[in-house]
Amino acid sequence: MNLKARLEALERQLQTGFVTLQMADGTTRSVRCRRLIDIISEVARGIVKEDARAIMDAVSDNCPSTGNGFMTDVIRVMHAGPVESRDSLQETIQ
Repeated sequence: MNLKARLEALERQLQTGFVTLQMADGTTRSVRCRRLIDIISEVARGIVKEDARAIMDAVSDNCPSTGNGFMTDVIRVMHAGPVESRDSLQETIQ
């Protein structure tokens, strides 16, 4: 399969798929995969809405359409923010 066909297939999956979030209390919550792009944009601007908070609070997630949760990992990392300096990273590690 060529790159264009793979991208088109991923785009179709993003339009119809859902991320299933497993919460600490045992409940599950679903978020549309196509909403993930908007959430990434919002978190990048410092906006954390209900869906983003649910993603950050989830203990696990599953979204076969987008590589089994990698996009939710991006949201978590972006919310954590950049490392201010190399020294602060070393302090965090120790």
